[in-house]
Amino acid sequence: MAAKNKNLSNFTSETPNGKDYSIAIIVAEWNSEITIALRDGAISTLQKAGVSKDNIHVHLVPGSYELPYAAYTVLQNYNVDAAICLGCVIQGETPHFDYICQAVAKGCMDVQLQLKRPVVFGVLTTLNYQQAEDRAGGKHGNKGEEAAHTALKMIQLTHLCEEKGDRDPMLDAINGPLGSLLLQSAMVNDEDDNFDFDIEEEDPDESYFAKGKKVELNPKKKKKK
Repeated sequence: MAAKNKNLSNFTSETPNGKDYSIAIIVAEWNSEITIALRDGAISTLQKAGVSKDNIHVHLVPGSYELPYAAYTVLQNYNVDAAICLGCVIQGETPHFDYICQAVAKGCMDVQLQLKRPVVFGVLTTLNYQQAEDRAGGKHGNKGEEAAHTALKMIQLTHLCEEKGDRDPMLDAINGPLGSLLLQSAMVNDEDDNFDFDIEEEDPDESYFAKGKKVELNPKKKKKK
């Protein structure tokens, strides 16, 4: 929610060039007068930043609660750099408002951390309809424009880290599911079916993450008693 006198459409940094980016916009149909305005603001900002019309993919879902699943499905099945989730939840007389807002926010966060691609939370969570209008092109700007700017910034950061980062990607493989499969495969194929693994690291007194050294798994036969 925009603070008093804060305009969501005024950015504190330059919007990156998005000519090489492909972005999904997922829009909740509930409170559609508001969410369509958010969608139009996001599309306008992306196009001004150079994103091609063909690289902006809009998907509709019934309500804000469905946004995280839609983002996950789109990112899993389409070659897009980020997903922008747009919705509007207005407080009513029951706790429904709190449950929905918390679930959607956490869901969007979980999806981006799991899939390692930005999922932007562009959902208005307002106390009344007027506050929503003020943030969907009214006196407080447009949350959709802010969400699009955020998506471009996060894509830029993601690409920069992938290109310049010095962390060995094999570390994720060793610690993740692939590492478990390698371990199981080695155990099945070993004649004695009895061994463990030593992790050997150069300069063991120095931090792995500080030096970016490779970690290797070396099978070591267990001594039979």
